[in-house]
This record gives sequence, C-alpha cells and structure tokens, in this order.
Amino acid sequence: MHQLKYAIKQRSYEFFDVFNKYNDVPEFEVICHYRAPKGSKIKRKECESRYIKAKRTQLIDIAVTTGGRLPDEGLVDIQTRVMRIESQMHLRSLIIDNPELQESYSSLKDAMDRYEKHKDASKE
Repeated sequence: MHQLKYAIKQRSYEFFDVFNKYNDVPEFEVICHYRAPKGSKIKRKECESRYIKAKRTQLIDIAVTTGGRLPDEGLVDIQTRVMRIESQMHLRSLIIDNPELQESYSSLKDAMDRYEKHKDASKE
C-alpha cells in the first residue's frame, strides 16, 4: 500500500513539472517546496498553485494587521473557488493540446486507479 501511495506522489510531482512546462498562466503555476509539519523536523514535499499560496498569504496578512484569526484551509478554499474552476478548465485544455501532458496525466491516473483497486480489495 505504501509503495502505491509513493508512486502516486512521484507521478504527481512529474505531472506538475510537465504542467508547469506548458502552462502560460502564472497564477496557475504549481509550486513545490519542502516543509516540516508542526512538531516534526522531517520535511515533506508539498505542492500548491501560486494563486492558492497568494490568497493564503493575503488572508494571513489581513489577520495579522487586524488582530483577527488566522485563516483555515476552508476559508482559503472558499476564497479561491472561482480560480480553482478556471484552473481546472485551463488544465483540461492543456491536457487535450499537449500529448506529453496527456501521457503524464494518464500515468498519474493509472497509479491512482491501482491504489484504489488495491484499497478496495483489502477491505473485502
């Protein structure tokens, strides 16, 4: 099971690299960096679109300057809903137009399908 999850992560990172190669909208660029979760010194690779990172930064700045609460992921999701839909449409278009991205997406989807199949089989 762990190997299947690892394969999904690796294919995701590969997909993001290929996506960024063909993406022409700076806000949709996927940025990956290593970050250690709270209470841990072990860094993990995390990836997110530039527009999500920018919105989170904006909401944190507002909270700090007004003395309000820091934003949770739910608020970030709500505030980026329209951009998320636009980025998904852009992604679909890029996948259709670029065979390399199409191949990378298929590879990622295959890894996810294998994981789900294995997970379902282990429940039985």
